Amino acid sequence: MQAKLCADMSALSQEIATAFYRQAARLSARMLTSSPIVQSVLLHRSVATGEVFFGRSDIDMLMVVDEEKAEAGASIASLYQEVNRARLFNPVLKHIDVYDPSGI
Repeated sequence: MQAKLCADMSALSQEIATAFYRQAARLSARMLTSSPIVQSVLLHRSVATGEVFFGRSDIDMLMVVDEEKAEAGASIASLYQEVNRARLFNPVLKHIDVYDPSGI
């Protein structure tokens, strides 16, 4: 009985942690897609699969950018600033891989 209760609590805490991390990822993605060169942001790895350990997991994303718009240095600098703002807001936002549409 005790083991079942611990397993149920563990599953519930896993669900809560995953929901919390996914909401944080959604808000960060909204910040990143405010850049005119970002076409989409995708979540991957542990948060995407639901294998979150609260306080130890980080958020990994893939960002697809418009290749033509990304050629302008000012656009890249602006995106860099937006990524920094997103990381200030969400310190567990760690890895952001950047691709053009044909590279993902």
